[in-house]
Amino acid sequence: MPKLSLVFRIFLAFLLIFVPLKTFDQWLYDRISQLNRGALADSPYVLIRVSEGKLAQSFEDPPPILNSGHALWKEAFYSPLLQKLSKTHPKLVIFTSFFNNPTETTSVRVPYPILFSSWLDQEGKLVPPLPPLSRNYDYGFNNLFPDPDNVIRQAYLVRSSVDSLALKAHQLLGLKTPEGDLVLPIHVAFGGPSGAFPSFDAWDILEPNFDTTALKDKILFIGREGSPWLDVETPFGKMSHLEVQANVVRTFLEDREIRYAGSFARTCFALISVIISVFIVLFFPLSFAWFLLVLIALSFGVVSWASLVGLRVWIGLANPLLCILGTHLLLIGFKLSREEEQQWRIREEAKYLKEMDQFKNNFVSLFSHDLKTPIAKIKAITDRVLTENPDLPLKVSDGFQGIERANNELARLISDILRVTKMETMPLDPAREVLDINRLIESAVQRLR
Repeated sequence: MPKLSLVFRIFLAFLLIFVPLKTFDQWLYDRISQLNRGALADSPYVLIRVSEGKLAQSFEDPPPILNSGHALWKEAFYSPLLQKLSKTHPKLVIFTSFFNNPTETTSVRVPYPILFSSWLDQEGKLVPPLPPLSRNYDYGFNNLFPDPDNVIRQAYLVRSSVDSLALKAHQLLGLKTPEGDLVLPIHVAFGGPSGAFPSFDAWDILEPNFDTTALKDKILFIGREGSPWLDVETPFGKMSHLEVQANVVRTFLEDREIRYAGSFARTCFALISVIISVFIVLFFPLSFAWFLLVLIALSFGVVSWASLVGLRVWIGLANPLLCILGTHLLLIGFKLSREEEQQWRIREEAKYLKEMDQFKNNFVSLFSHDLKTPIAKIKAITDRVLTENPDLPLKVSDGFQGIERANNELARLISDILRVTKMETMPLDPAREVLDINRLIESAVQRLR
């Protein structure tokens, strides 16, 4: 029966491998991702922030009510900004906000590629930026697709035969891009929390004395300045739409995509954790087993972090941790019951041995006392014979004296047996006495004759 219980518990432990823990795994992914903060200070990407409120105030417009991915197009503001950026020779300028209100024809002509944002409506249909932006420049959709917990971890490159900003930027830079009508999500490798990218205020750039050295030969992202109520959740916390799009483009251009391990690899990872946990719980003392299990859990965390940082592969950590904890809880009851049963058996065996020892002592005590009666009779007879018959032949007298000596030796041995039984129940102090070794040898020789 105990073996059947153990097998059933181990079977339940192996079933933990297949428990769906996507939400918890995503939470662990976010925490571990935050340990991987890339150095973005010298990156080829620079953010240019535009305050919609300040823009509307400068042109005496009413404050705009816009979504996070939408913005106002003001020709009088953006044309000088783009002209100023021409001096920096940017590789590409990307507008991360969706402009659906240009009412005047833009006459901006710059010697560098510009990429505008389009929008996918609720039906998945593309809404391009209104003319003249959609006629004169390339564009790609800027929608962000959060996970069920409302955190942005992945982005789509191609959706419904429409290119995203990241894929279109890839094309404009002359890089090889995927072909065909694909829906290709990538897991974004965020380089750090909000503010990790170097950024500048657009109004500062328009100042005559602004030093454009930091913008030379860069990929520039122009978008709305972050607002707390418009920011989106990421593994590094809240982040503006502008910063998220910069991370998406950076991930795709530099091939930094985070790849998720397949189900087989994740299953093997969880299976190893179950096997190790079963071995530790069953074959190590509980206190040491707890220490080893914590150490194993930390080791799995380090492996997951190293895989994410070094290989950019997320192998999943939720199921291995659940398997370690669940295996411990399932087997700890069995091990405690087994140890309790062993302790009960030890107590019963000790009780039985104590009873047997007491029986032995009682038997020896009674046996020893019963032997004293015939010894006393033998001594009395030999003393009487030797006393009443002093004229016995020497040989017969020596024989009776030998009987008396043997009887005395037997009495001494019985007394020693009684003392030994007393020593098992109470302490005895050793008694030291001086013996004549010559007389001891003579006595032994005489007995042997």
